[in-house]
Amino acid sequence: MSLKALHIVFIIASVIMALGFAGWCGYHFFNYGEIPMLIMGVISLVTGVVLVVYGKRFLQKLKHVNYL
Repeated sequence: MSLKALHIVFIIASVIMALGFAGWCGYHFFNYGEIPMLIMGVISLVTGVVLVVYGKRFLQKLKHVNYL
């Protein structure tokens, strides 16, 4: 597995974890009204979006590099 492919796998895993954590925080906020969970959820959601943008730019920058 190339460094590019490994990097893409880690970006995808990080996006899934960030958005999953945002959903979990949102669940706790709406069910229990915990303000810190809302703050952490928003931060995690923003992090997930930033990681998606980063992943797209990474792929554009290294489109000429092979996956193998």
